[in-house]
Amino acid sequence: MQAFASDSEETFQTLIFRFLAAFKLSAPLLASAECTLGRIVGSKNGVYRVPLTTPDASGGLLVRAEEIKGDFLDEDTLTLTFKGVSLAAKDPYLQGGKSDPYLKILRPLKDGQTEEVYKTETISNTLNPEWKSFTVSILALCNGNLDAPLLIECWDYDGGPSLGFGARAAGYNDGDDQIGLKTVTARQLINEKELQLDDYKERQTKIDPGKLEWESKLYLEKRVQVPSFMDYFRGGYEMKVSVAIDFTASNGDPRHKSSLHYIQGSKPNGYQQALTSVLEILLAYDSDDTVDLMGFGGLVRKKDGQEDCFPLTKGDYSVKGGVKGVVEAYKNALSRIGLSGPTNFAEVIRHVASKVHASGGLESKEYNVLLILTDGAISDQKETATEIVNSSELPMSIIIVGIGAGNFGEMKKMDGDGASLQSMRGTKASRDIVQFVPFREFGCLGDDAGDQLSAHVLAELPDQFLQFMSKWKIQPGGDWCERYIMPEGDWYAQSKVASRDLDFDSVASAGALAGKMAAALLLNSGVDDDRDATPDTAIYPEEFET
Repeated sequence: MQAFASDSEETFQTLIFRFLAAFKLSAPLLASAECTLGRIVGSKNGVYRVPLTTPDASGGLLVRAEEIKGDFLDEDTLTLTFKGVSLAAKDPYLQGGKSDPYLKILRPLKDGQTEEVYKTETISNTLNPEWKSFTVSILALCNGNLDAPLLIECWDYDGGPSLGFGARAAGYNDGDDQIGLKTVTARQLINEKELQLDDYKERQTKIDPGKLEWESKLYLEKRVQVPSFMDYFRGGYEMKVSVAIDFTASNGDPRHKSSLHYIQGSKPNGYQQALTSVLEILLAYDSDDTVDLMGFGGLVRKKDGQEDCFPLTKGDYSVKGGVKGVVEAYKNALSRIGLSGPTNFAEVIRHVASKVHASGGLESKEYNVLLILTDGAISDQKETATEIVNSSELPMSIIIVGIGAGNFGEMKKMDGDGASLQSMRGTKASRDIVQFVPFREFGCLGDDAGDQLSAHVLAELPDQFLQFMSKWKIQPGGDWCERYIMPEGDWYAQSKVASRDLDFDSVASAGALAGKMAAALLLNSGVDDDRDATPDTAIYPEEFET
């Protein structure tokens, strides 16, 4: 039989079946049938009777449609070696008092029928047979669904008329006697090693049908596959997070309500809300919930002057305890760190880049994200651009979040969406690693503000991550490498699939939590901007160390 498909789309595709007399040299057409794919797929149990259309032919053709699960190929196979252990004897004493066993593996169909997948050879006169190894395609065995039911039947070959001992419907097995049966799945055949057969019928005196033992080997043909963002994290990669907070005087005195650092009772300010909404999601990809927390533009001790990078805890950048630990460290820092200026980013980027180098760079299974929270204009544009260009060669991304109603024009230039950044020597960034988002742009979204905010803050991160992995030909590791090989060349440029593979809001409660935080933030960030962007004097807290 030949089958042809027309060029029409989807379920309107027409299938043409032709029956040929293949044993004749001219192979004349005996009959043909024609129907649409939709007719078959939409029929009850996926079985459709197609009438023969050739004038001299009568009858019809039964066509069955089944969905293939998973991503298995025709070349993916399972090799099995079965043996029986103490099987029940079905032959009379005069015939040896044993059995002549063979196995059948059947696949149940939706219409109640079964399809024979494999039948072993018969081994004569034994209750402990060892059958030859055989190999079946995963698609033939279970249509790619490893959890679909399969029926294993053990039979005693008689080869004559039915004696009535467990024989199936008349003529099906020529009178062979059933020893036992068991329902299993392909996954069990892969992972397990033995099973107890069930008797084929209920009896007053129970008979033990015996056991089956087997060895299995799954062979998966390696295929070319573009890795997804989540493939790397399933393979052992982690996200390492650093946070840099703006302590310049343009934020305003934290003791005044107009300040972006002002905390009114239990109501979080803009910085706290930004920290929470973003870190809740990023830290889901880090096993130790530890963040490198730093400030810039502030005064730790008056005698040391303004610093462009300093830890918010005394002497140690590392803060444990996840989001709660970071927010608490930030609140404590407000009471002892002075606000000054200018707004320089270069040093904090350099600090994180040095940490990346120290952890192994390309050899490390870590991708670093620097979250910078700032209130406005950047002062060291050229130096910052140079550090970003240098960092574009590292497993690193930078997220800049604008807090309040300041001027973020220079921040948008750091985001390389429009054109590649250049260093002071004219070197261009090898990839875009910066994402800038001003929170104030989400004020019109109402209840959806939090979800939209999270999506925008983290929108480019999966693409930046995959672009780095593609550039350096880094594989995900783990099980992925056993099944797939990466495409040649720059596979990221060939197939941009990162965004569809990652939904950051799928992290438990992250989307809802980010929404609540963002909604509060939008109320808090709309303060009247009566602050001096370049104050002449620093702002000292009450507990400032001179």
